[in-house]
Amino acid sequence: MIKLTAKQEAFTLAVTSGLNLSDAYRSAGYSCRSMKTVNEAASRLFKNSKVAARIVALRKPIIERSQLSLENHIQILEEIRDKAVEKCKLGLAINAHIAIGRAAGFIK
Repeated sequence: MIKLTAKQEAFTLAVTSGLNLSDAYRSAGYSCRSMKTVNEAASRLFKNSKVAARIVALRKPIIERSQLSLENHIQILEEIRDKAVEKCKLGLAINAHIAIGRAAGFIK
């Protein structure tokens, strides 16, 4: 387990919950007088090796879950495509194939 201060841990939790660095910095209890100082301090904290490692550790299960659901999504689209081909519904099959490409990141 990575040893962090309470504020550092709060910062990592806030970042992984979706807050931007400055908001995460403030929500963790850090304070600065100017917005520029907050931005700079938050950026430095984010680059701290222990903080960065903890953020990676917190994000790992989230990434694993999203990859699994992406695999499921593509599998369902492939089944739809295959059934459409079987029924000679080529337009539907093409649309499903395009959706697979989009989900995989090949098509924007």
